[in-house]
Amino acid sequence: MSNRPGRKISRQTAHRPPPRKPSGASLDKRVLLVIASLAVAGILVGLIAVFTGNSSGDPSVPQTNDSAQVSGTVLPTFVDSSSDSAIGMQAPSFTTTDFDGFSREVFGAGGTADTAKIIGFFAHWCPHCQAEVPVVSDWLAGNTLPDGVEVIAVSTFVNSGRGNYPPSAWFEDVAWSSPVLLDSGSDTIGNSFGISSVPYWVVLDNNNTVLYRQAGSIGVDAFVGLVEMAATSLNN
Repeated sequence: MSNRPGRKISRQTAHRPPPRKPSGASLDKRVLLVIASLAVAGILVGLIAVFTGNSSGDPSVPQTNDSAQVSGTVLPTFVDSSSDSAIGMQAPSFTTTDFDGFSREVFGAGGTADTAKIIGFFAHWCPHCQAEVPVVSDWLAGNTLPDGVEVIAVSTFVNSGRGNYPPSAWFEDVAWSSPVLLDSGSDTIGNSFGISSVPYWVVLDNNNTVLYRQAGSIGVDAFVGLVEMAATSLNN
């Protein structure tokens, strides 16, 4: 299954009875306890900041890159893998940054041949992405990709008003080890690859030709199939 960026996720709120108002004496005591607790919490937060440095949960870490650039032919919007008109087309090139601000260029049409690529487009608020990314991350941590094959994640459809924000903290929490690149706030990169929903997978050979596209959760076994597809294309 897959999620479209406009889909709303409902939330349930627990209802609790109103608390009883304490007496004056106990109120003063409770106020002192709250103040003491807040002071301790503030110290702990300060210590955490000192020892962890610039955490990806820090609001200063960029979550999108509105300077992301795309060149080349835009791929048609994905509909179905069995009759995908993008197969055989050259993918567009794009240049963007990662969460640390380092620039990365991914070559497509007109670029140099380098590696075969498996590009996964994920949204932090998407429950199917939240299920897919950790299991793929575990596979990447326990296995070595074939020579000439790389996996790239693109963080797209970013929305600070939706759950599991910020995406930088999410990718860190699941120990994602391959590059995570930032889409723009208007989803420039995703749109150029014909994204219609997430998760969204695109496989390119080392000449940047589209081999396969798929929307929705695929699971580990199918992901390994994408790795094999990319590796096989290097020999053709």
